[in-house]
Amino acid sequence: MKKETKTAAIYLRSSKDRKDVSIDAQRRELQNLATNQGMIVVKEYSDVVESAKDENRPGFQQLLYDLKSSSRTWTALLVVDTSRLSRRRYMAQVFKHEAKKRNIQILYSKLPESDPIADMVIVGVMEVFDELHSLMSKEKGLAGMAENVRQGYRAGGRAPKGYQLEKIPTGAMREGEAVTKSKLVPSEDAPIITRYLKMRAQGISRTRILKELDLGIAQTSGIGMEWNALTYAGHTVWNVHNEKTKGTGYKGGTKRRPRSEWVIGENTHEPLITTEEAETILNQLERSSNSRGRKTPANYLLTGILKTPDGDPWYGNGRDGYAPKIKHTTKNRLVSQQRLEKAVVKQVMNDLNSPMFVKTLAREALKYREAHSAGPTSRNK
Repeated sequence: MKKETKTAAIYLRSSKDRKDVSIDAQRRELQNLATNQGMIVVKEYSDVVESAKDENRPGFQQLLYDLKSSSRTWTALLVVDTSRLSRRRYMAQVFKHEAKKRNIQILYSKLPESDPIADMVIVGVMEVFDELHSLMSKEKGLAGMAENVRQGYRAGGRAPKGYQLEKIPTGAMREGEAVTKSKLVPSEDAPIITRYLKMRAQGISRTRILKELDLGIAQTSGIGMEWNALTYAGHTVWNVHNEKTKGTGYKGGTKRRPRSEWVIGENTHEPLITTEEAETILNQLERSSNSRGRKTPANYLLTGILKTPDGDPWYGNGRDGYAPKIKHTTKNRLVSQQRLEKAVVKQVMNDLNSPMFVKTLAREALKYREAHSAGPTSRNK
């Protein structure tokens, strides 16, 4: 099978220093690098006589824009050395971090200088910023969904059995297509679902109803419908389920949040049962064993942080131990929670008390402050 040729962009920058490598020389060098790597150069960015400390370079700004664009045609970037991008280590690391998130490979024709400790600190700081940005975006998205629910629109997902989705145009356009929101309307099987729920509200056993109505669904599907009782009463309900955490199941160990945390938009669509019947069904569920959801593995100090060399997460087993969650084996090695956490915390404290670590952290903090105080806004004032 023929190997697919990789596409690349090149970035060129010359400075005011007469001893600096010319644009033409950089281009030849990077073209040779592309040939040796089996790549085709499809895009060129360049800044002539521009300081590397100025991130407002036209070519560099276009490079940043294209880096984040979904229509980008290249998957690798070729540069002579790191100083072409920026002489500020922080800014160069930011660029590399952004490229890595988008699976863009950066290749240098000259081996770049590297300070592993400083790189580790900077990458750590940037990952914190990424997490903060993600959380802020998530909060905005959740707020938008909550408002949709209050207005009676669905916050995503399929329609529950007995309903179907009706799309309603909002009047807005996105990428040439009309933006729609969804509301629930009864489907063809609404009458039989209504009978099921009303019989459950009367206390008739689930097994008997399923057999009598011949719904063709499992007991678990019936339980799922019952937990949706308020939806069947004509209310839009959201924020019912806890978040899933990687390697540890549901946050807090249970699938559903307390009902006090549910977001409910009242009387948003045609009901199949009354609100009183819905409350009766939910009260029955909460009194039954179904309200005591399966507990997920204990969330210990290092859960979600500690991983095997292959990337498999470790989790707390609820019995004072850690074990790696490896899918392809049932023989997971158990390690004492106390011994493992004590060893890791001790090593972290040793690192934090290291003069070299403190010195590096202080140096990078100063560079970070310099980079932000010299941003586009402050320079243009």
